[in-house]
Amino acid sequence: MITRSKIVVGIVAMVLLAVPAWATVHTVTVANFSFTPQNITISQGDTVVWNCTQGHHNVHELSSPAMFFSGNPSMAPWQYQFVFNVDPSEFNYQCDPHAPGMAGTVTVLPLSSIEMEHAYSAEGFSLAQNYPNPFNGQTNIQFSVPFETDVKLTLMNILGQQVGVLFSGRAQTGSHRIIFDAGDLTSGLYFYRMETPGAVLIRTMQFIR
Repeated sequence: MITRSKIVVGIVAMVLLAVPAWATVHTVTVANFSFTPQNITISQGDTVVWNCTQGHHNVHELSSPAMFFSGNPSMAPWQYQFVFNVDPSEFNYQCDPHAPGMAGTVTVLPLSSIEMEHAYSAEGFSLAQNYPNPFNGQTNIQFSVPFETDVKLTLMNILGQQVGVLFSGRAQTGSHRIIFDAGDLTSGLYFYRMETPGAVLIRTMQFIR
């Protein structure tokens, strides 16, 4: 269980990023000298999971510097995840040992204003995207409540199992910031869930050790 976290209570400036409250996970199979599917269209905040089931591969985004990189080529099996908390665009990737033939594209689309409104707030309650994300070590989480109320902020793994409590208690009116220390958390995709009597909000985070 995650036990190390601290909360800084006070009014803070908060920028709400365009990422969904509950991300969709897209899976790419890495085998037989190809990615399947090779071309993916996703929304901001979605996660792509590359599962290497056969061969000696990695996943490397082609811009310089690369936005994401799974590391040195390694033998199957392995899994690499990336949360696309980025502006709409196309991101090309390849497997270094087999480039340029073994390549693919992720096309990221924006969320509509209606999706954003319903995903991130409910009558004055809001939960911001953690920053930085992906992160290594510590990350900041901000939430806001329109009146004094009970708040519980929990951390869940990709299976929806609770692995930690980041904050539980009474929160005053306004915005609050938590500094979360990942401690012994294993690398991967996680969800953090804010629960109050007036709203339940969920976002994703990615920890890279």
